[in-house]
Amino acid sequence: MQELHDTCIRDNQLQTIKKLKKDKQTILDNFEVYKDVVKLNTKLRKEIKWIIEESKDERETRTIFELLKQDTKVI
Repeated sequence: MQELHDTCIRDNQLQTIKKLKKDKQTILDNFEVYKDVVKLNTKLRKEIKWIIEESKDERETRTIFELLKQDTKVI
């Protein structure tokens, strides 16, 4: 955590203020993307859990997960 903080805050002290501001804004924009990825991962876990809970048949669940694996390999 400290390393990330140092990279984001302290490593660019010799830049002009406009460049520094632009770089900080880019970092913040990227954080929004990372947060979206975390939200999507949370949603995926929730959906997978739902499939497991709703599919009472182990064979059905296994088939669904095999299809999901195939779909993700295509992406």
